[in-house]
Amino acid sequence: GFMNISLNLNSVGFYQITKLAIVPCTLVAQAFLFGVVVSRKVKMSLAVLLLGLAVATVSDVQLNAPGLLLGLLAVLTTTIFQLWQGSKQKEFDMSATQLQAAVSFWQAVQSLCASIALENLCV
Repeated sequence: GFMNISLNLNSVGFYQITKLAIVPCTLVAQAFLFGVVVSRKVKMSLAVLLLGLAVATVSDVQLNAPGLLLGLLAVLTTTIFQLWQGSKQKEFDMSATQLQAAVSFWQAVQSLCASIALENLCV
């Protein structure tokens, strides 16, 4: 939800930056919270990806304070969800698809409530 609202308030370039910022944020959170260490290859690949994104969108980034806040919230909430989903997959020995099927009803209810509450935010 936050990512879509951020897209509505900011440029596509900023939206792309926030989408790709999820990966390093998740890696940093895993390192601090769980002691997960990623390989040098992964770090180098991520650096190339982020550098390419920066070059491609440097002239396209336009944002404002509400859009920046929603972009940061989008990255934070997505990172937290990914960490939660990964821990639950391990805890219950489920695939990502199985876990998604198990939580989809409650996720739909929460999304409906959020969409009703935020419907007029970006009008």
